[in-house]
Amino acid sequence: MIISLSGPNAANLMKHLQTWSMTDESGASADRLSLTVLGHELKDPPASGGDQYKLTIGGEQRGEFDVSTIKLKLHPRKWVIQLSPAKFQRKDPTGWREKRKRSFPPATVKDLVTAIMIPHGYSVRVDKDLADLPTSHLNQSEETDKAFLSRIAKDFDAVAKPINNLFIFGKRGSVKALSGSPRSRIIIKPGDIVKPTGEINFPSAEVYKGVKAKWRETESGLNGQAVLGSEPFKLIETPYKNLEEATKKAEAELKRVTRNSQTFTASLHWKSGLFAESIFNFAEEFAEPTLISDWSFDRVSMSGTRTSLSVSVEASRLTN
Repeated sequence: MIISLSGPNAANLMKHLQTWSMTDESGASADRLSLTVLGHELKDPPASGGDQYKLTIGGEQRGEFDVSTIKLKLHPRKWVIQLSPAKFQRKDPTGWREKRKRSFPPATVKDLVTAIMIPHGYSVRVDKDLADLPTSHLNQSEETDKAFLSRIAKDFDAVAKPINNLFIFGKRGSVKALSGSPRSRIIIKPGDIVKPTGEINFPSAEVYKGVKAKWRETESGLNGQAVLGSEPFKLIETPYKNLEEATKKAEAELKRVTRNSQTFTASLHWKSGLFAESIFNFAEEFAEPTLISDWSFDRVSMSGTRTSLSVSVEASRLTN
């Protein structure tokens, strides 16, 4: 069987399972799971809000999910169950979906993420290379905690997302390792790609090769620009408090704009290791010089029945 579940009434769910889909994304988005269950023999909901399930696809653990919503489709009769990573609850007792307006004094990345996420019941893991980096005075302006941390992560070219009962704040490519599920680098071979899919997308406009970030010291009045890379430059208009902070932001932005310059999309035959954030390379058999690089999956979408599976991926070229 392609997919398996363990949890309340799991055997009955699997017996009547018609279709399923799962999306694993990088960035701030949490994984999503949907189950469609035939309802002719199931007069009552086959699961309850808050029920927790462990998901396995192709023999690989894909995490723990809580039931968030249940719908009954009438014609034909079927149950549609939506699940989110563990700790997300429909009643939202900790205010995860609440928009907040507050300020945070200067701290470190680890202290900031911990202060925000511990009240939501998460354990926090922060990449060691980011944990002690300083944060300036920050304002959360009518943003959810998720949106606020996503904005902060972008400043550090990082990923902030929940995985099972953990909240991870890490460099791209390190998220699965931080979650306790390190992934080996995989190789994509020509036979792994479903024909006629498989495209490398090049930007139509000239991409940035450098970044300039303004800075200004309040007390001394000194000001200037941190300049990284070469022309054409992207200019960050928001001034930072000193040269060190401006340089850090420019480095993160340069990585982001250069990484997103080339992308890969395809439908793949299933193979182990297809996780968002996993690092992969193209096999030498492609004989395509433009493919020689490290790549990372930005999104992995899977769907199917109990015995069938299709996979689509979106990925981007990594930069050092």
